[in-house]
Amino acid sequence: MIENLCRELASVGPDGWERIELRSSVSPAHSVASVRSGGRSRGDRRFDQLVPELLKITDRARVDLTLDADGRYELLVAHGVAETKMFERNLHHVVLDPHHRPVPPREPDPDLVIPDEVLRLDASLDLGDDIDEVEVVPPDLIVSYLATEAQSEAERAANPAEWGAPCFYQGPPDVVRRMWWNPRWIPIGDFEDGRQLAIDLDPGPAGVVGQVLELDYRIARYVGPSLQDYLERRDLPVPETLDHMGHLRRRDLAESVASFPDRDWLQQLQLNDVADADLSPLASVPLLRELKIDRGGALRIGDLARCPLERLELNVTEVDLGALEGHPTLTSLTVTGGAEVRLPHLPALKVLDVGDAVLDVAELPPLSFLTLNPAQWASTTAKPAVAGVRGELSVPELARWAARRTGGPVRLNRVESRLSW
Repeated sequence: MIENLCRELASVGPDGWERIELRSSVSPAHSVASVRSGGRSRGDRRFDQLVPELLKITDRARVDLTLDADGRYELLVAHGVAETKMFERNLHHVVLDPHHRPVPPREPDPDLVIPDEVLRLDASLDLGDDIDEVEVVPPDLIVSYLATEAQSEAERAANPAEWGAPCFYQGPPDVVRRMWWNPRWIPIGDFEDGRQLAIDLDPGPAGVVGQVLELDYRIARYVGPSLQDYLERRDLPVPETLDHMGHLRRRDLAESVASFPDRDWLQQLQLNDVADADLSPLASVPLLRELKIDRGGALRIGDLARCPLERLELNVTEVDLGALEGHPTLTSLTVTGGAEVRLPHLPALKVLDVGDAVLDVAELPPLSFLTLNPAQWASTTAKPAVAGVRGELSVPELARWAARRTGGPVRLNRVESRLSW
């Protein structure tokens, strides 16, 4: 299999190639290929079609394959070490406690009774010319739908990359329980754009049993107190925007915030090119739960600390986090860009990534997922459920790092040979 893959790589390589490197981890989305010619390396998408073949060699492992023009090749496999995010190819993790779940997944309710109004629904719901048609979920398939959702919930709860991701809610306060999935949200229809219509049998303290929700990825929207009310209306509003991306090269922060659409509903925000600034103007986004700042300067948190933040990602040259002291909801914090950081007391913190920051890591709070660089790991005794590492580490270096974290050997396979052209 390996020799066949190498021959296929060679057949699609550009003229004059000297070396082809193919690296993959867990899935094609977490893979990268490069080709070296003329003494320079560059990424090359022409090899993407061969990544699935590389993945067949092993499962749940970091895999590197190098092929030289003279036919020599080397395959290295580090089992149990995976990349963490799609766009961060220098970030890997190893699971130390496979049973750990910061939030245990919910399971289907065995005593669930499907409401009669759901059982009587027609095959489609026409909500008017301005509303997508809803394809009704057949009543006899609702239980299987819920089982599928429960499986997805279990997979999400086990995925460290999702542990710091907030779920969003749109509607009156306390009407809906804010969570990724509720086994008593009864799916009754699918929109063409992927949203799902559901009956809520487990409302929040201000809600009512039987209220109607629209469910999207990480979003639950309240759309009516009952199915009858929902079906009788024809003036349903277009859902407000819950996320926004802004570039601040030419405007100051306060001016930019004033221009945000649906500011009262915004819950997810990304800002790029934020110069030295106080982030206090963001306090006027009252429901802000997730904030990412890329290419930032020297920043001060200020009144931003009043927002119900759950995930904060800062790529900055300098940051003062002191205003976050005691923040009750901040679950995930990432600081990159080489900034020096003093970590305040964050009682809800479960996910921390400071592998590209300067931080005293000798004493860290208990964490579910901790990402550091190799030097920081050598200076801490922290034992998270999942350990992550930043840096351009080779497969052998990753295997040695993982072995130190797990306290046991990490299986490293190496295959070397030479093809005859």
